[in-house]
Amino acid sequence: MCPRQAFTCSFGNISLKETPDTPFLMSQFLKDLKVLPVPSPNLETYLNQLSDVISTGWYQPQKFYFTKIGSHSLQLQLHDSDCDYLVIGVLPQKHFWKHVLKMLKKDERYLILQDETEYLNPFIKISVDGQKINLSYLKYGCMSDPTKSEVLNMNMNSFELADRVSMNKLFDALILKDMIKNYGERFNNFVLGIKNWAKRRGIYSNRFGYLGGFHWTLLCIKIFQEFPNYTTEQLLYLFFQIYSIWDWDNNPIFISPFEKKEMEHVILPYRKFTILSLAEPHVNCTSEVTFSSKRVILKELAEAKEKIEGNHWEQVWDIFPLKEKYSSYIKISCNAQTLFDYVSWITFIESYLASLILQMERVSK
Repeated sequence: MCPRQAFTCSFGNISLKETPDTPFLMSQFLKDLKVLPVPSPNLETYLNQLSDVISTGWYQPQKFYFTKIGSHSLQLQLHDSDCDYLVIGVLPQKHFWKHVLKMLKKDERYLILQDETEYLNPFIKISVDGQKINLSYLKYGCMSDPTKSEVLNMNMNSFELADRVSMNKLFDALILKDMIKNYGERFNNFVLGIKNWAKRRGIYSNRFGYLGGFHWTLLCIKIFQEFPNYTTEQLLYLFFQIYSIWDWDNNPIFISPFEKKEMEHVILPYRKFTILSLAEPHVNCTSEVTFSSKRVILKELAEAKEKIEGNHWEQVWDIFPLKEKYSSYIKISCNAQTLFDYVSWITFIESYLASLILQMERVSK
């Protein structure tokens, strides 16, 4: 039994203020910032070409299914977002990646920036004409594209760990796409406003102990579900107002994909800043957040709220003045003989930064 109350249906006894009267219009502001998602005119061509490369050269013909996941599948991507692309087939992970890596290395159109195929969350990051694509693979036991109902009713224990990670990605994509399909332009502008705010303020990266696009989207969905008739501007103010004073130590944020009010199959304990995953078992999907990054996030939320209350809406999206705010830095220099080794080395170091921050926090205490 869960000892802490997950917030699933309302924002309880929080005293909410009315949104300040303002002529500010978020949709126009996003256009002025030039951050509204504009689909790459060549992205679909790149994905089709990549699908052809993956499907050819096999000893026996293979049938694969391809689908976009992540922000591109929701049409909520930032202008520089990578495209997450999932391949579904019947081959084991090891056999699939061995062949695909060989084919991509032979093709001069593709630059492999990152190879994580030997790890728990196997994927590769490639670049084609500057467009970055994160390629994942899911071994699915039959020759068909899994439907939403099939994904929801699957026994995750029947999958290998790597395939379980990929299945969770597909689960999240299908659930979120279905959940927001009727939310409309108000919601889209709301999410894009928050994601751009987080990026410009330097708190948009789960690799560095903050929140990624998926987490910010979940937080926006929670607000929108509770206040579905509010304007984009009202939603923005409520977002900053509520989450800046939310009791993150005791109350995780949970969005049920099954329209039920009780949370089941939760893995404890919660940590610092908890947003529970959509897929069961519900785990904290923000475990990278540290005590110091949590303080930064809450400070930014509070400052955004104060700027809105002072009717300084545009200042909310000011780029964070890093050099003015911090006088001391830790500089990490990387060297390598090839671009692939250089990117791999940087990725390896970045993967340990959260652990480094945690160790530094322990020392400072």
